[in-house]
Amino acid sequence: SAAFLPGDSPRWQIALLGSFDLFSFWTMILLAMGYRAAAPKKISLGKGLVSIIGVWLIYVVVKVGLTAAFS
Repeated sequence: SAAFLPGDSPRWQIALLGSFDLFSFWTMILLAMGYRAAAPKKISLGKGLVSIIGVWLIYVVVKVGLTAAFS
């Protein structure tokens, strides 16, 4: 998504849209499936996906915040 932004876009916007790509979503799905398979108490794929997406959202918010603060 960030590749389609004009060159004079704010750096925080580039950091935000750079987080949304096919490979990151595929990685989150695979992590949720692995988390479901490795959990001692079997959890559903949905609960695993929610926990993985929650951690990813926290990472994206911190990354965008730091980029906005120091650019």
